[in-house]
Amino acid sequence: MKRRLVFIIFGLSMVYSANANDYKTLDKLTSTIDSLFNELKYNDAAPFINAMEVLAEKTNDTYYPVLLDYYKGSYSCVNSNYKEGFRSLNEAQNNVKKLPNNDKKTALDIRIRLALSGCFISCDMLSEAMIQLQKGIEENESFGDNNLQIKLENNLAALYSLMGKQDESTMIYKKMLQEPELFTRGFFYCNYNIANNFINKGEADSALYYLNRIQDDIETKQERLLVTKKYGDVYALKGDMTVSIDYFEKVIQDIGDDTLAYISNYASVKQTYAEILYRMGCENDALRETENALQINERSGNISRKANLLHLKSNILSSLGRNEEALSSLQEMLVFQDSANKIQNLHEVNQLMTKQEILSLEKEYKHREFVEQLKHSREKMGMFTIIIVLLGVVAIALLLWNRKRILLKNKQIQEESLKFELEARNRELASNVVSLMKKNEVFSEIISKLEHIKENAVKDETKEALTKVKKEIEKTIDGSFWDEFELRFKNVHSDFYDKLISQFPNLTSNELRLCAFLKMNLSTKDIASITGQNPRSIDKARERLRTKLGISNDKTVSLASFIQRI
Repeated sequence: MKRRLVFIIFGLSMVYSANANDYKTLDKLTSTIDSLFNELKYNDAAPFINAMEVLAEKTNDTYYPVLLDYYKGSYSCVNSNYKEGFRSLNEAQNNVKKLPNNDKKTALDIRIRLALSGCFISCDMLSEAMIQLQKGIEENESFGDNNLQIKLENNLAALYSLMGKQDESTMIYKKMLQEPELFTRGFFYCNYNIANNFINKGEADSALYYLNRIQDDIETKQERLLVTKKYGDVYALKGDMTVSIDYFEKVIQDIGDDTLAYISNYASVKQTYAEILYRMGCENDALRETENALQINERSGNISRKANLLHLKSNILSSLGRNEEALSSLQEMLVFQDSANKIQNLHEVNQLMTKQEILSLEKEYKHREFVEQLKHSREKMGMFTIIIVLLGVVAIALLLWNRKRILLKNKQIQEESLKFELEARNRELASNVVSLMKKNEVFSEIISKLEHIKENAVKDETKEALTKVKKEIEKTIDGSFWDEFELRFKNVHSDFYDKLISQFPNLTSNELRLCAFLKMNLSTKDIASITGQNPRSIDKARERLRTKLGISNDKTVSLASFIQRI
C-alpha cells in the first residue's frame, strides 16, 4: 500500500512540475509503466498513465500519444473493459504507421499486436488473435528483440492450448524454458502449463514430472493451491483415488479461514472431492461433502455448479437406496439446470454482442484507414495537376486506373465482410446445434435414471410422479429440438429451403434436414451424433439423397459441395 501511495504521489508531482524537462519526465513515466506492466501490476500503473496523458498534450511529439493509447488499451483489456480497450489499441495500431521508421516504432508496433492478441484470446476470438501473433512474430524476426519474442511465444502457446493443440503448446513452452531470461515467474508458469497440457491429454506421468519440477519454485498461496489441486487431478487420472483424496484434503485445509477469498475454487474442489469419494464407494462421505459443497456454493451463487451438485446428490442417494430423496434432488436439479441453461444462453448472447462490438470497431478503423489512404491518394493527385494539364491522356488513364482500383478494393472489402458475417453466423449455428444436442443428452440420461428409480420405488404415488416427469421430459425432447434447430437454421440461411424445394420438390422432411446439416458442412459422424443414428444409416441416407438430386452416377461431384452451391 505504501509503495502504491509513493507511486501516486510521484506521478502527480510529475504533472505539476512539468517544464522544459517534459521529455525526460515522459521517459521516466514510460520506464515506470513498462516496469509495472512487466510485473503484471497494471492497476498500479494507472496513476502514471493519467500523468502521462496530461503531460503528452503539452508536447508535439507524435510518439507519446500512440504509446499512451497502447497503455490505456492494455489497462482497459486487463480490467475486462474490452470495448474501450480495443478502441484504444486500434487507435494506436492505426497511428503507429504514421511514425518515422525506427526501432522505437517497430518495438511499439509489436507490443500493440501482443496486447491485441491477449485481448482477442480473452474474448475467445482465437482466429483474430492468431493473425496478430503471426504478424508480430514476422516483424520480430528481422527486429530481433528476445524479450518480445518470449512474450509472443507465450501468448501463442496459450492460444494453441485453447485450440486443443496441446502438443504444439507444450513444444513452445519447452523451447521457452531454454531461454536464459524468461518473463516474470516464467519458469513456474511454463512448467505448470506443460503439466496442464499433459493432464488434458490424459498423460498423468508426464504431468507429474513437470509438477515436481516446480515444487521449490512456489511463492504464493494461490500458486500452492493451484499446484496441489493439479496433483489431485493427476492421481485421479492415474486411478489412485486414495492419494488424490489426500491432495484435495490438503487444498481444503490450506484454504482454511480464507474461504471467502477462494469461495468459487473452494466449492469446485469440494465437488471434485465428493465425486472421487463416490467413485470409491464411500457414499455417506460423498453425500456429506456434496451437501457441504452446496452450502458453500450458495455463497458464490453459481447456479450451474448447484445443478451439477444436485445431480451428484441424486446419484448418491439413489445408490444408498433413498429413492424418494433422490427424486426430490433430481426434480430440484431440473429447475436449476433450466436456470443454468438460460444463464449460459444469456452469457453466450452477451459474449456474441461483445464480439460484434469489437468486430464493428475493427471494421470502423479499417474503413478509417482506407479513407485516409484515399485522402492521401487525392492529395497526391493534386500535386500532379500541372502534369495532368500537360499530359492529359496520361492523367486520364491514371485517374481511371485509380478509380477502378478503389472500386475493386471496395468490392473486395464488401465481399470479405459478407463472407465473415456468414462464417460467424454459421459458427453460431453450429454452436447452437451442439448445445441443443448436449441438452437432449442430459434429458436422455435423466430419463434413464428416472426409470431406474421407478423400478426401485415402493409407493404407487412415487411411481406415478416419476412417470409424469418422464413423459414431460420426453415431450420436450420430441418436439423442441427440431423446431428450435430449424428456426435457427432459417435465420442464417433464409432462402435455402425454398431454393431446394423448388428444384427438388419430392424431398422428404428427413432429407431436407440432412441437406441442412450438409449446408453447415457437418461430417457423417457429426450428423450421426446429433440425430442419434448409426453412421452407416447416415451414409445410406446420403446415397438415397444423391439419387434424388440426380448426381448418383457422377462420382466426381461431392454431395456436400453440391448442397453448398444451392
